[in-house]
Amino acid sequence: MELTDRSNRAGQRGRLVLSGAEAARLEAIFDRMFPDNGDGYSVRRMGVIDYVDGALAGAESENITAYRRVLDWLAITARTRWSKDATELSDGQLDELVSELERGDSAPAGSFELLRRDLLRGLFSDPIYGGNRHLSGWKFLGHRGLGQDDACPKGLCDWPGRNSNPRPEAFDSDAGRRPPAKNVDIVIVGGGAVGSIVAGRLAQRGLKVVVLEAGPWRAVETYRPDELGQAFYGRAALGPKFNTEVPRWVRSISQTQDVPLTFSLGRMANGVGGSSVLYGARFRRFHPHHFQHFSSLARRGLSDALPDASSLVDWPIRYDDLEPYYTELEWMIGVAGEPSPFTPRSRPLPFKPLRQFRVGDEFRSAATRLGYQPYTIPVGRVGEARDGVVPTYDPWDEGIGAYTKERWTPIDTLLPKALETGNLDLRTMCRVLRIVTDKSGRASGVTYLDPDGREQQQDARVTLVAAYTFETIRLLALSGNAARPDGLGNSQGQLGLSYLSKMFPQVAGQFSDRVFNRHTGPGGQAVIVEDLMAEGAIDWPGTFGGGTLSTENQLLPLQIANDPVLIDAPRWGAGYKQHLRNWNQRASIKIQADAFPLLTNRLLLDPRWRDRSGVGDPVVRVIWDLCEADLKLYQYMQERAEELLLEMGAEHVGRGPIETGVGCCHDLGGARAGDDPSRSVVNSDWQVHDTPGLYVYSGATFPTCPGINPTLTIWAWALRNADRLAKSLGASS
Repeated sequence: MELTDRSNRAGQRGRLVLSGAEAARLEAIFDRMFPDNGDGYSVRRMGVIDYVDGALAGAESENITAYRRVLDWLAITARTRWSKDATELSDGQLDELVSELERGDSAPAGSFELLRRDLLRGLFSDPIYGGNRHLSGWKFLGHRGLGQDDACPKGLCDWPGRNSNPRPEAFDSDAGRRPPAKNVDIVIVGGGAVGSIVAGRLAQRGLKVVVLEAGPWRAVETYRPDELGQAFYGRAALGPKFNTEVPRWVRSISQTQDVPLTFSLGRMANGVGGSSVLYGARFRRFHPHHFQHFSSLARRGLSDALPDASSLVDWPIRYDDLEPYYTELEWMIGVAGEPSPFTPRSRPLPFKPLRQFRVGDEFRSAATRLGYQPYTIPVGRVGEARDGVVPTYDPWDEGIGAYTKERWTPIDTLLPKALETGNLDLRTMCRVLRIVTDKSGRASGVTYLDPDGREQQQDARVTLVAAYTFETIRLLALSGNAARPDGLGNSQGQLGLSYLSKMFPQVAGQFSDRVFNRHTGPGGQAVIVEDLMAEGAIDWPGTFGGGTLSTENQLLPLQIANDPVLIDAPRWGAGYKQHLRNWNQRASIKIQADAFPLLTNRLLLDPRWRDRSGVGDPVVRVIWDLCEADLKLYQYMQERAEELLLEMGAEHVGRGPIETGVGCCHDLGGARAGDDPSRSVVNSDWQVHDTPGLYVYSGATFPTCPGINPTLTIWAWALRNADRLAKSLGASS
């Protein structure tokens, strides 16, 4: 709570970082970006400068230099241009400076985005951070905050905390300090969502499993409805390891000026359960043709039209291989929703959809009139009282820590049962450094740092990497040996190739005759149209895939403030302030489309940047650019979204940016699965071609990236392969 204390003390004991002159200069600029028009909501009354000063004294201290640079620029420009101090300028002169900051003409690069971000955080993040004084930002929006009454919002100071999900008795938080285990069948790198599910399966099969997880098993009271602190688009406090090793990004292999990776989603959580503690729990199946995308295009005579750098291939498995596992997972999780009309199934979904919501109902009606087949997305959530859980429809849900059992994660059921078998040795706060190979080239285990920083080696018959895509590729590349100096799985130069990322552009419609109440949650509620994802549904020149349109039901204050679709409004000033007031009369449609695989998009070790954890290994360099085929596909989908919004009755529609951030939480590829070792890294069982005993259980193995949430498919393929691995090791059935 140090940051909170510092922020709250700032106004009482003087500034912590900013001088009086700097604070006055900054307030003058902020006053023009969010002007006081006599409505009682002003930068000063709402405590924005207190927020910024407290942030610079704590979590955002790396931005002190950037702030000093822009504040000096303001002072120098005001004196040079008007012979005045910035605090003495007229509104028009200040507007001129803000416009210049936004254009980036002579102002320090990135200044406007930094100032705008922190202005909005000071206005709309929880008051414990020093701004949003008296919850005035939430009152301005008409957002209920943590309360149940829009007119009387509550913040974290009034939040009692919860401890409804204690860690299982069989879990030993000090297990990582014990010496490495003996006679281990499988060591799993990563106890996130995939690692947890696989560990549970293998332990139940009677195999001795050690899981090495870099993060903790968090007590549920550490999860709290803190948008700024925990959300992946905020400070992402649930991913401290990831935050020390954020990848660098360039658009092409020849580009030398790299920047930190941008994100639409996807700042990973570190800890047991991984990002399942903050995901939307949307469980959609891939369509049958997604497993044969190349053949599908060839049948339609489009294979010769593919881009030169295309790496489009069929998968080494088919839909029928995963259908039993799709079904098993849906019933194990207790999925609620409606089935897609485009995916055959052997059994219905177990539970009815979550409650209806206004924007979803209107989206459904309009889509039906346009000839689509909308349905309610299946989610791993409790929509009605069962198993001792009563749904609250809490809007503070998706993107932050799960402090209730309403949203399914493997740490609620699978891991506790696996620990009770005695076959699972779960070791937290253990960071894997390298994969070890013996003289024959077979993987024989891993080296890792235990919780006390001592390097240890865990031997095992099988080594299984279950990390996120970026960390998976990084670990394989770092683990090269004399026989494979460029990394394990890279004998044919395939490691890191065909990295895949999705954009999530939005199209919004403004209404004047209705209020949607999109802040009522939970985030899992969504209605979707998959018709444009069906095989051959889009016959548009230069495109080679499909996409989905959906509307969702959770908006938190910072999400509202960062609306990517302004619809005829500027990003600051009186027009922006009025745009914010109208947020609850807008409906947004989110687009998710296929990402086309290219050899030019890849992951490798960065030649310059190292992680800041104290280990000092190279971070990942992401080489990615939006290709023309994907751009055309997104534009086509935007047109369909506009049509749908107009059918709903929108008076104005607007498009958000197509490129929404490279890191997207659906980051796939780089260790593709295939039958041909010259074109893939692992086989259909996820065993690395050139390293016996080494397996990759990760979305990094995906050959293509359909416009559908990949979680259910990753887990289904993982269970299929875990069963096959267990059988090969002689485990019980």
